[in-house]
Amino acid sequence: MALFAALAHSDGPVRREEVAVIPAFFQDERPLGEEDLQFVRKLLKASLSQEVDVAAACRYYHAHSRPAERHLFVQALYELALADGEMSQGEQS
Repeated sequence: MALFAALAHSDGPVRREEVAVIPAFFQDERPLGEEDLQFVRKLLKASLSQEVDVAAACRYYHAHSRPAERHLFVQALYELALADGEMSQGEQS
């Protein structure tokens, strides 16, 4: 969640379109019940309110994920970057 939050913040204020992509990713990949979806939203809200150590978050995700999950995650990050209509310089970094 931290990496989603960092990317969403990278081009300025977080927009509604960006926030909508994140729960959709989880819902598409692992259909969630309403309680789990609420947990994802709560976790996202907490992540958006904190500064993210991107390098540490990347190391953590790499250590706790499988290659197939990483592919889907990168795809979701691209969708998030394009959610507001363009990929900014900050999102490309």
